[in-house]
Amino acid sequence: ETFRLRWDPDPQMFSYLTPANLVRWNAAFDAMEKLVADDPVRRRHVLTARVPLDQALLAAAGKFRAAGVPLPLTAERLRDRGTADIDAGLEVLRHWDEKWYFNRHRQGVEMEYALSRAPRLEPPPELKDIPAVRIRRLPPVNGYTLPPADPKAAFGFAAEVKDSALKKLNIISVTGQGEYHFERAAAIDVPREAGAEYRLFKLGRFRLSEDCRLVVGKGRFLLGRLFDPAHREAEYDLYLSLRRHSDGSLRVAELVAVAPVR
Repeated sequence: ETFRLRWDPDPQMFSYLTPANLVRWNAAFDAMEKLVADDPVRRRHVLTARVPLDQALLAAAGKFRAAGVPLPLTAERLRDRGTADIDAGLEVLRHWDEKWYFNRHRQGVEMEYALSRAPRLEPPPELKDIPAVRIRRLPPVNGYTLPPADPKAAFGFAAEVKDSALKKLNIISVTGQGEYHFERAAAIDVPREAGAEYRLFKLGRFRLSEDCRLVVGKGRFLLGRLFDPAHREAEYDLYLSLRRHSDGSLRVAELVAVAPVR
């Protein structure tokens, strides 16, 4: 298969990441772990190599559900194992300067875990009358680190954003020729008083692509994850979930997309 370069490839786009293959590779790593169980150094190397597989398993949770096949471990245990494997990698390479590589994997594991939970989340109150099958949700990602924890946020964390950043929001995509395309979203004005809960603010209606994203302050949303190649012309109503904190700071907890009626 040939794929053009993408910012943040969606593991679900790769047809070889099937439940059958992932289960087989997971069993192979189980066997490798047993072979090196008495060798701490080699075991840490095996755990480090297993991190991308744990991330792919979490990303394929939807494929497992559709096929009626259970994940080898629960999403929670996969996240915990992936995090522990990343810690093992950092121990192996504790003198290596490129620790951003593992921080990116840590963020990737957390994001895939969050996405695997999205179908189980209660819908935002503002969209309670819309069928759940039409609602898609994305957590924010934050460079190579996780956004700060926030128990009020749908996914448990939220990225910081300044009011000024909400006045110049763009959906950014990359064309096949490597050129950037910008589509302006509606400016958002969040009330100055602190809010008890997160609220949705509409960005507008947009057509998505494999390579589009939205940058909001210190967070970004990988909109390409919502792209459906079977409905390339579909337009989605996009919302940001925002909340003003008591100290005046502003955070964004998620992006919510409402698919058209089909």
